[in-house]
Amino acid sequence: MEPQYRVIIHFDEADEKKQVSVLRNVRNVLEDLGADQTQVELVAHGPGLDIFLDQSTVADGVAELLARGVIMAACRNTLRERNIAPERLLLMQTAPAQEVYARYGFAPPSPFISKIGSP
Repeated sequence: MEPQYRVIIHFDEADEKKQVSVLRNVRNVLEDLGADQTQVELVAHGPGLDIFLDQSTVADGVAELLARGVIMAACRNTLRERNIAPERLLLMQTAPAQEVYARYGFAPPSPFISKIGSP
């Protein structure tokens, strides 16, 4: 069944308190709109990409949201600029860059690696 709501959240902060906050915001969206009716994507770029890295202090929160079906997307340009190997991203599978925004009818501002959690 197609979700009634589709939400994309952009994140570009390295601060741990802001990482905790954005994960809480994603949980709130799922609870407020209904997880069974909502598809959420968390898109990270710039310093915000740290939230998806293997040494992230919020790795458990990322894993929990992936398990709830939240789609995680990491900016490919940021990975290249920061010399980060995609293998360092947490619990994720890659998907074509255009998928991140095409689902919502947007043109992507830059190439992204989309990480899709299991529903």
